Amino acid sequence: MSNSVVRDCQPDPERLLPFQECMESYGIDADAGSRDPHDPRGEWPHNCVSTQTVAYSCGIISRAKDTVEHNHEAAELERCRRLAYAAAEIMAAVPVGLGSESEDYFRPFFVTASQGDAAPAVITENTVRAAFGGTLYPPAQISVAELAATGEWWQQMAKTDAATRQAWHDLIKWFERQDELKAAAFVEIGSDPLSQHNSGCVFPRLAVALTAAGSLVGICGYVVYT
Repeated sequence: MSNSVVRDCQPDPERLLPFQECMESYGIDADAGSRDPHDPRGEWPHNCVSTQTVAYSCGIISRAKDTVEHNHEAAELERCRRLAYAAAEIMAAVPVGLGSESEDYFRPFFVTASQGDAAPAVITENTVRAAFGGTLYPPAQISVAELAATGEWWQQMAKTDAATRQAWHDLIKWFERQDELKAAAFVEIGSDPLSQHNSGCVFPRLAVALTAAGSLVGICGYVVYT
């Protein structure tokens, strides 16, 4: 099993679920005009993730028209699935929150690296954009912070109930205990729907870490700001 390679990954609607609402334009069509002259508005009429996005069973995200090479170690794919679902279980009863105007929940999220991929040491904006395969609205603001009970993102937790704060503490400790993961981060993609740097009103939020091979693993949900 550990030496086998997975190359037959197929589009999988379940892998889209963590951020599918971020693909919706909510009735605003591509002719509505662009706030950015370099924005191919057909993909982002009023959404943060391209309307052409597809996700595969391995978690790889891309535009439907793009050619994707799959060359995953079977053991790495199994590791990503196992860890992502374990992380999601911790947050199963906890809404994404973070000031969202909608009560939605986190789901398992992973993007399995292919053999030969360069493995990043830490998660950066470029790491996030690469993981989303060019599907994120190009000018969208992306914030990456250490997944720890400190910093600006954690200040939002101070406004929540004790059970929510405890669940986040449990998730942080879980990531710290995983020998198979490193560089855990909290990622915010997009925020202000009125800003020219963002598109739409539904934005992804992730708590993720890296495997030694460079896979991105954790949970993903979304917030609604109108």
